[in-house]
Amino acid sequence: MDLATRLCKEDSSYEDLIICNPADSIHVRTSNREIPFTSISFKEHISSGPITQVIAAEIIHNNGQLTGSIVKILKEDMKSDAKQCLLNEIDILKKLVHVNIISMIGCCTVREPILLVLENSPFGSLQYYLRECKTQRHSNMSSLSHQYEIIDEFIRFGTEIANGLFFLEEKECVIRILAAKNIQIGHNAVCKISDLGFSTAVMTSDEFEVYTSGRLPLRWMALEALLDCFYTTKSDTWSYGIVLWEIFNYGDTPYPGMGAGDILHELQQGYRMPKPRNCDDSIYNLMFDCWKQDPTSRPCYQEIIRRLNNTEQSES
Repeated sequence: MDLATRLCKEDSSYEDLIICNPADSIHVRTSNREIPFTSISFKEHISSGPITQVIAAEIIHNNGQLTGSIVKILKEDMKSDAKQCLLNEIDILKKLVHVNIISMIGCCTVREPILLVLENSPFGSLQYYLRECKTQRHSNMSSLSHQYEIIDEFIRFGTEIANGLFFLEEKECVIRILAAKNIQIGHNAVCKISDLGFSTAVMTSDEFEVYTSGRLPLRWMALEALLDCFYTTKSDTWSYGIVLWEIFNYGDTPYPGMGAGDILHELQQGYRMPKPRNCDDSIYNLMFDCWKQDPTSRPCYQEIIRRLNNTEQSES
């Protein structure tokens, strides 16, 4: 039974889950945001990545009130550099306060297991949200006004994600891995970039190669990242274009019908995904510009936001 499963068991006690003694801990540097381990009620294992597992939880306050949250925890038997990566993510999230970046509620670092506690996302991931919209849209297809509302929401999503990326660019943080499944839909259906675990602020290039070996999200990666493992804010821009394509395709997987092994060859030959159905030409042109082979020719985030705002105004 893995650690995430044991945490969610009702009969698990705090002492059963402690891995080391306080005297052995080297993690006290984040103590100003510490949450008592015993104040966290673990509910359900949500997902797993190469290093961490994600658990739905609730924070129990002194007055008895509950706050929904998401907890990231290291997988068991990870090496010390993996622990350092999670601590780095905790440190960077303490400094990154923006409406379109997932907020850190607190952490547990005095003892292991180390926990990163994040704000709850009531609507789940952007990918999940889009696919739910897809299942519901058929009953509303007769309503033209509803279709316009959906398009307006999609443009807003694109603008919010670009705002978050612009903020991260100013902080010299390259995401490396950006996809609709790594963006959460928070309260009031606001998009929040949620996974900085593989960013340049958290992992070195060598660590990134080790922990993503055989697990790279090829369908979201820029050409230079596929060819040379080279990541910059402009490779994030390419991935942003893929996310925009996902948005206007209701969460479909990019490069449909194409094997992952064929993507690099096709991209080198100049192939780019066609325009999604019900997507304005101006939106598709923006996607296409994000996928230019020369990274310096891709639009900056200020331009992306401006173009989306212009599209939204012309739609209204």
